[in-house]
Amino acid sequence: MKKIGLLVLSLVVVLGTLGVGYSMWTQQVTINGTVNTGNIQLAIRDNGVTDPVHVAGGASGLDPLCSPSLANAVQKDVGNQVSTNIGSALPCTTGGVSWYSSIEEDINNAYPGYNPGFIVQVTNCGSVPVAISNIVARYTGAPAGCTSGAQDLVPWMTFSGSWTLKDNNGVTQGSGTFTPGTINSIGSQLGVVQIDTNWILTVTLNICFAETNAQGTIMPQSACAAYTVTVTAANWNEVPGG
Repeated sequence: MKKIGLLVLSLVVVLGTLGVGYSMWTQQVTINGTVNTGNIQLAIRDNGVTDPVHVAGGASGLDPLCSPSLANAVQKDVGNQVSTNIGSALPCTTGGVSWYSSIEEDINNAYPGYNPGFIVQVTNCGSVPVAISNIVARYTGAPAGCTSGAQDLVPWMTFSGSWTLKDNNGVTQGSGTFTPGTINSIGSQLGVVQIDTNWILTVTLNICFAETNAQGTIMPQSACAAYTVTVTAANWNEVPGG
């Protein structure tokens, strides 16, 4: 009887060991993933000027002036501006309008105290929020059709204006005015503006022509100049203040 009892006990121990062995089996699952990088695509379009060309028999208007010394002057209609989108439209459908990679801004018959203004719109056609990090104007020489002396006129220019940012539903998300200064300072002031995908930034940029520059040199007459203005944008977290 004792031997039978021991045999039964041995079987119980063996079965218990088998149970422990089965409980340590494992099962694996796999998580598959992909990563796609975003993209930055800034686009621009002409949205008008503050002193358009006036033709005989058409609408007329007086030149805007900026110099305080000319506040009581008799205004004339001698200067004008032309703004044109350049090249083919980009594959960007923000706001249901056409967008471009560049525009051309022309100022005709500028003189001391003249205050022309360009209105441009910038949108983010990419997938990553951006902020403007810099705006630089580079003098490139004589424009097409220039028959007089080519000369850089930026030293006689002071820039000012305002901006408005709207989201893809047309709701205003911010606005402000620029402290007058150089074109570079305008770019740094825009660095606080974050442009999300399909948002539109409208900028009115006014130029005041001074009679003399910082060195006291009088603004030249019969001069012409061409410029390339480069707008640099980066993902918003890389721009100081953005």
